[in-house]
Amino acid sequence: MAEKSIEMENLHKIAIGAAKGLEYLHHSCEDMIIHYDIKQGNVLLDSNFSAEVADFGLAKLCDREITHVKILGDRGIPG
Repeated sequence: MAEKSIEMENLHKIAIGAAKGLEYLHHSCEDMIIHYDIKQGNVLLDSNFSAEVADFGLAKLCDREITHVKILGDRGIPG
């Protein structure tokens, strides 16, 4: 099978899109959302290489008044 590659311009667009999604979750939505499982498989792309953060199975909703979150045990995929 032939391996396909993504041009650097599109890789940059994907990285910026994923970062904007995470920024929204942490700073802009009403409740702060901590994703806990960001990896390449949880960033979905449309036909224009626009990134969407997905898979919130391990996510945690946090009140905006809380500035520190205690994590007990491992979360997400190791590595």
